[in-house]
Amino acid sequence: MVGVAGAVGKALTKSGMPPLQKVGIILGSSVISGIAHSRISIMNRNMINDTDLNSSSSIETNYNISQFLNDSISSPLQDLLINFEMMSYVCLSLIYIIIIQLLFKLYFKDEIKLKIFYILNANWRTNINYYLNKIIKSNKQMSIIWTWIGILLITFALCFDAYTLHDVYNNIDSYVKIHNSLHSNSAYNDSYTIDTSILDMLLYSRIFNFISIIIMFYLILQLIQLFHLKKDISNTIIWILIVLLILNLAFSAYIFNDLYTNIDNYVNMHISMKNK
Repeated sequence: MVGVAGAVGKALTKSGMPPLQKVGIILGSSVISGIAHSRISIMNRNMINDTDLNSSSSIETNYNISQFLNDSISSPLQDLLINFEMMSYVCLSLIYIIIIQLLFKLYFKDEIKLKIFYILNANWRTNINYYLNKIIKSNKQMSIIWTWIGILLITFALCFDAYTLHDVYNNIDSYVKIHNSLHSNSAYNDSYTIDTSILDMLLYSRIFNFISIIIMFYLILQLIQLFHLKKDISNTIIWILIVLLILNLAFSAYIFNDLYTNIDNYVNMHISMKNK
């Protein structure tokens, strides 16, 4: 994370990006890289734990460790769920930065003079208009390449989510088994009623992830036509795609949060269904 942040930070320091966007891109790139590295480590940890748990000599050891820690250690399944939720929030943050840049590039004039400050004296009005125009100029002069960096970061995050969701969905029994071995004494929330299995919830997440990837590719095509091919296309299509992407990511974050918060209930339900 430090290495990526340093490399991106050095490149952006020389750019004409406003400070807010600089910080957002630097943090977004480093956090996405860190989450991706962490997720691979979690998946490897689950694979190792699954191998150890399947060996007869380590079953009692794992049980004793679980008792010693009083079920306080988080399982790979829990870590992945919070990891997925964090990735959704990072993507949403990058989308908001992209929205700011598109608003300035598509709708703001090179110079404005606001008349709503007429109640102020002339010097104050001059200073306010000066700094507003300075902010607008700084944003409008920002190279489109930095908008593409944000879009590519979101696309990478979504594709990486697709890969790891596929692994979790196909190996859910292993993740559930490891979680249950580490949290065998966890108390279930009886007041929370579950109508959907953890497999169905993960399937919904995969569907929303797939839709988000499609939306990103359509958005990329629209921006290429607008900024590089100079075609006269409706901005409405771009905003519809962005709104749909925000809704997909927000709903995905909600699903992961629900799974993480009530993981013991979902695991118990999954084990009960498997034993029928």
